[in-house]
Amino acid sequence: MIRLLLIVTIALSTLSAFFAYKTRGRGMESNVQRESAEKKVQSTEARLVKEKNEKKEIEAKAKKLEKEGGEHKDLAERTKEELAKVQAETAKLAAAMKEKEMEAAKLKEDIAAMPRADVAKAAAADAEAKVVDLKTQLDKAQQAARENEKRAEDLAKKMEEASKKKEVDSQRAIVAKKEAIRKTVGQIVAYNEGWNFVVVSIGDKHGVTPDSQLEVLRDGKAIAKLRVTQVQPTQATAGVSSKGVKFQPGDTVIFAPSASSSFGGASLDTARIP
Repeated sequence: MIRLLLIVTIALSTLSAFFAYKTRGRGMESNVQRESAEKKVQSTEARLVKEKNEKKEIEAKAKKLEKEGGEHKDLAERTKEELAKVQAETAKLAAAMKEKEMEAAKLKEDIAAMPRADVAKAAAADAEAKVVDLKTQLDKAQQAARENEKRAEDLAKKMEEASKKKEVDSQRAIVAKKEAIRKTVGQIVAYNEGWNFVVVSIGDKHGVTPDSQLEVLRDGKAIAKLRVTQVQPTQATAGVSSKGVKFQPGDTVIFAPSASSSFGGASLDTARIP
């Protein structure tokens, strides 16, 4: 009897040790899984911070380019006004030159008509002096007109360059804005496997529109692409057509602005959203 009790006691002790070992193994496995999940979360958060910083830099660049474009626009307007003034001055000088030429021609006619008597010599000399003076004034007016024409040409060239620079800056600002939109990053906040759709944390104010395309990343790798069906100011709903992909809240979503292109050469079949 004692021997039987001893055998039962030993058996119970062995079973107890075995179950304790299995329980400890499961606990260690759970700890490993939890640590792996925490590392994934940290990696996703770090990537989101990096993407948001890149977006801020691109938006700042776009604002700077818009400001430079406005400055070039002001310069072009001022140059245009200055060119108009120079052209007006040139026209005024041309009229004065014509008047001086007519006056000089009249004096020459008067000199030619004067008698050659000694009495008329003084008047003739005075008239000739006036002709010389008028010729000097005419030369100066012609020189000023040439300088104004050169200045007008330089201003016109400057205005054309400013206009071209403004156009280039405007295009660069548009490209920067598009790049900023392309870098818009959000997350999946909900996934309805039954109805086959997800809800993401970016919406109308981020540039997302119905039929916009989204790319889903997990651990830095693309796992699926979606097409938006409904949009709200800060959220959007997208249908799921990717087979075998189990989406998770917290998966990274990147906004792809091209709404008309297809994925992989074939259009997505978007699920009906209630």
